[in-house]
Amino acid sequence: MSLAYILLQCDEGKEKEVLKEIKQLDEVKEAYETFGPYDAVVKIESNSPQEIKQVFNEKIHGLYGIRSTLTLLEELDDHPKI
Repeated sequence: MSLAYILLQCDEGKEKEVLKEIKQLDEVKEAYETFGPYDAVVKIESNSPQEIKQVFNEKIHGLYGIRSTLTLLEELDDHPKI
């Protein structure tokens, strides 16, 4: 399983609209508005990094109101259980 956090910078005043659309995606587990250099953070879970990339490219990247993104990816299966 893979997990990604996507940090979003949105056009001014578009944060809530962008998050409303993103929260409707099945792969999105959590999405929150934030303060600071990024306006929102989105948590995505999927079976592989390739699926996360596909979700991002096809469903998130082109949404109106998103100015830029930063994706943090973790492959959970590669880590030992603690």
